[in-house]
Amino acid sequence: MHRLCESDAVPSYRRTCAGLHFAQAWLFLNITRVLSIYNINPTNPLDVPEPRFRTGHMRILEEFECSITSRSSAKVELLRQSMQASQDALDQE
Repeated sequence: MHRLCESDAVPSYRRTCAGLHFAQAWLFLNITRVLSIYNINPTNPLDVPEPRFRTGHMRILEEFECSITSRSSAKVELLRQSMQASQDALDQE
């Protein structure tokens, strides 16, 4: 398994970033939340382009046109409420 925060500062063993598992879980939950609320489709289903990536330190997918539609207005509203509650909690700190 590839580790995001490996450190070779101590060559006798590898250390893992303390927040690695939290970050991976956070990404998984947020990506699944978006995919459960929205349909993400190519703008033209008959002409789906091959994925292209930018080169460099990180592999990043180049921009492409797509259509994003909500699956349900109730789910979108629930997401808005969740985001507002998170923002309110951050503002209180």
